[in-house]
Amino acid sequence: MAAKFQRAQASIIKSIRQVSLFREWLRLRGRNALPLIEDFSPDSRAGDADDLAFTDVITNEAGYRFQCRRAGNRMQKAFARPLKDTFLDECLDAGIARAARPIWQGCIEQRLPIYSIVPSADRDGVPVTLEHLYLPFSTDGKTPTKMMASMHAFSTESRFQINGLMQQNTDSVPLHWAVVLDPAATIAPAAMPVSDEVIEVMAI
Repeated sequence: MAAKFQRAQASIIKSIRQVSLFREWLRLRGRNALPLIEDFSPDSRAGDADDLAFTDVITNEAGYRFQCRRAGNRMQKAFARPLKDTFLDECLDAGIARAARPIWQGCIEQRLPIYSIVPSADRDGVPVTLEHLYLPFSTDGKTPTKMMASMHAFSTESRFQINGLMQQNTDSVPLHWAVVLDPAATIAPAAMPVSDEVIEVMAI
């Protein structure tokens, strides 16, 4: 069963750079159902490319898989491995992949960006909050065949290790919180569990 997401406005995004990415996505979408991936260019002055990954959406009987075609330096360090031509779920520990998969799938099914927050830690146990923005793109303006992932990490401890940050560095899988970013949303989201086995996705 597909995860159910509540909807929120972009004002919920904390990272200024991710706010800019969302606004650029809206601008490129225009009157189409989805923006064209060929029209998007990372802001080189802001260093956006280092924190981005671009994936092909592969459809199969089980749903969707996400094969990375290119990724920035910090993104690859966070996964602790090269990402080109690999499937995202194969680059993560099993529990993290299980928690992230419905978020990725929701981005494609909703045809809208999804914003996610994951309270985690680095390999030294330093608390780190991961903010992810997933944006659907197309090659025809209609069909979601591409997904772009943006990562922003910060810690109240100021310093943390970027290497391996996307892996499970805590005793249990950290909660993944997520909402669909909908320009038409008018109500404030409330917490909502999706899975009884593992709370894989919760609306912010």
